[in-house]
Amino acid sequence: MDFKFHKKIKIGATLILFIVSVQFFSSCGNDKKKRKVVVTKEMIMDHNRKLLSLETELIQKYLNENNIEMQQSPTGLWYTILSDSIGSNAKKEQLVYLDYTISLLDGTLCYSAEKDGVWTIVVGKGDVESAVQEALLLLSEGDSIQMIAPPHLAFGLAGDGDKVPGQSILLYNMKVLRIKNVE
Repeated sequence: MDFKFHKKIKIGATLILFIVSVQFFSSCGNDKKKRKVVVTKEMIMDHNRKLLSLETELIQKYLNENNIEMQQSPTGLWYTILSDSIGSNAKKEQLVYLDYTISLLDGTLCYSAEKDGVWTIVVGKGDVESAVQEALLLLSEGDSIQMIAPPHLAFGLAGDGDKVPGQSILLYNMKVLRIKNVE
């Protein structure tokens, strides 16, 4: 797989951080001959649109190369429900037990239930990636989903500080093992 787009995304994210840092540090000190760097909201929004476009291109290329069909949610989450049960979907405040794998698009495994244990999540709590929270609301007990989360729905610019690098697009495979009400 060609990862030129991924490299461009990282370069773009680094550029934003650089511009913001230059502005911050140029505002420090007492030098009256300072040159002021102005970063406008519009500049940041334009740059974010470009990053999102590059991420979308990379995801579509991955889907095409691997002959995978997914739909895209309004937030930018790409997903396909692989097995669909007839139970009711998970609801906020319910406890969900997941079998899962999380990997980079190049196949590098980051996390899995096999290595790290079953994932237990309270739906609606902000302690997991927003992509996972969004997906849980689509699933009922026994359902499986494959999804691709762009960085803004996963670990963003910084990554997770462990196995997920910054600005990573992630592939999730999840199966709902059990749903129960929190008591």
